[in-house]
Amino acid sequence: MIKKYVFPTLIFIAVLMTALEILNSLQISSKTGILKVYSSDQAATLAISKSYGQAQYIGLDSAKVRLDPGTYLVSASVGSIREMSSVQIVKGQVVTKSFDMRTLTQQADKNNNLISKLPITGPASEYTIAYYLIFTGGQSSPVITISSYSDKGKQDALAWLGYYGFKPSDYQIIYITTTPPPVDANYFNPAAN
Repeated sequence: MIKKYVFPTLIFIAVLMTALEILNSLQISSKTGILKVYSSDQAATLAISKSYGQAQYIGLDSAKVRLDPGTYLVSASVGSIREMSSVQIVKGQVVTKSFDMRTLTQQADKNNNLISKLPITGPASEYTIAYYLIFTGGQSSPVITISSYSDKGKQDALAWLGYYGFKPSDYQIIYITTTPPPVDANYFNPAAN
């Protein structure tokens, strides 16, 4: 007798749970908007952040995410090439953003011969100069990173840029302080004795 009611009860519970899930999805979709992001490069990493906070990975090549209304910064990056764009999400609407990474890569290579020289590591690994590109409004601007464990290393890196004809004041430069390389206890330095 009990077996007779178990199967219909399980089916009723499953239908009820499905109905509750659908109802919950409808409530969420009525309060949010959708962002669809596409990139011309299948290797493009897509990310999004709100109010310039920590970026969240959302996919490769293309993504579709449901978001609360507000302004977001969405980006696509391939290697050191990155394009960012601000998007406004509105409740109940779908916003689409496309990134043409191939055009951006060609423009970056053509406009920035500094890129062809980087990354570079200075003598005794005292500094490393690298870059990444940010594209806004179809214009590229390189961001230079100088990693060094000393002020002298930072100054030497800036001197390197100047030596090759690049004015450091023309670029946004981010300085990263690194840990000095370990001292080899087995190294014999006759000048020290």
